[in-house]
Amino acid sequence: MVEERELDQVRSELDKLHERSTRNGTEISAHEAVCEERYKHISKSLDDMNKQMDELHACVSSLSSLATQGRTSIKTLLWLGGAVAAISGYFLMISDYFIK
Repeated sequence: MVEERELDQVRSELDKLHERSTRNGTEISAHEAVCEERYKHISKSLDDMNKQMDELHACVSSLSSLATQGRTSIKTLLWLGGAVAAISGYFLMISDYFIK
């Protein structure tokens, strides 16, 4: 009888351990699925961010090129404006000299 009681007790403990291990296995599987979804989301977000950074780099390069062209254009306009002002001043000086 004592052995039967011990055997029943061992069986009940084994059943509890089996239930617990089954439940833990299910929880681990669910946790792995959640972690996999998180990993996919993070990976997708990083890929999108990398694409956006590449686009931003291209835009900054284009803007830098445009700024350089603009700076050159301003220098050209200032040079031409100075030349026109000098020629106009020269003709005004000559016309003022001969008119009086």
